[in-house]
Amino acid sequence: MDKKRKFVLETAAKFFSKNGFFATSVQDIAKECNISKATIYQLFDSKEDILYQIIQYKHDQIIQQAALTNNSDISSPKKQLIEKIVTELEGFHQNKDILSILFHSDQSIRNNQIKNLFDETQRVMLYWHKESLSKAYGPKVDFHIWDLTLTFQGIIKEFFAFWESKEQINPDYRKIASFIADSMDTIVEHGNHSQSVLPEEIILELDNNVQFKRNQPVVEWEEIIFNLKKIIKEDIPEPDKHDLFATVALLEEEKRKDEPRTFLLQALFTYLERHAELKETVIHLNQLLSKQLKK
Repeated sequence: MDKKRKFVLETAAKFFSKNGFFATSVQDIAKECNISKATIYQLFDSKEDILYQIIQYKHDQIIQQAALTNNSDISSPKKQLIEKIVTELEGFHQNKDILSILFHSDQSIRNNQIKNLFDETQRVMLYWHKESLSKAYGPKVDFHIWDLTLTFQGIIKEFFAFWESKEQINPDYRKIASFIADSMDTIVEHGNHSQSVLPEEIILELDNNVQFKRNQPVVEWEEIIFNLKKIIKEDIPEPDKHDLFATVALLEEEKRKDEPRTFLLQALFTYLERHAELKETVIHLNQLLSKQLKK
């Protein structure tokens, strides 16, 4: 994302969060950015498009965040859980304007494109929390994992909502994360959970909603993409680096389409596989996509 577009999005996020979507005009955003209204419309189709791009921007950050923490080298499940909570709370603080929109925006501004992105972002966060708890506590929580997931997500969200209004205070996120993890320990170890408190139809709905398109978890794809970009950044010489990053970006763009062009995807995979450093990761990515497209 270029600097000008990113600056407009960050400025718009602050306005939308503080004043609301409807009370903010494109002219307000342009004036704050010290550019013309016409320039805004060269970058974005509409005010709704600006909001969509803001949520997309945050959605991508959440995915990268999940991939990073899932690849952590920390061996202790409890310490890994704490680290994930710290990472999430810090991410909330750094992006509180965008997340305020995500949590508090008026339903009436959500056209289908925006609504789908809101829903997908929330699904990813729900899936991430569920997987975090499953890895921390193992099979013993399987039968009430959704009770724990909603409790866990609610605690984190409430801490974020509280600190959102305390701009002059810098919270100790590690201390908060340890408290949340200890609280989950208490619930898991000392709670009387003979069965889930949720009706069976709600559990089924949750199981279905945390699946990505064609039932493929979104985090798995993004973890491999994250690793691929990391290899390009660290192991590929500079002359080829730019072209490879552009190829990965095109691959991601094509995959997001409702009907991705298989011939183009395979051409991109073939190009990436020419680099020995990337071959194994690209083959894994190709296999994952092939399974998804067959479903």
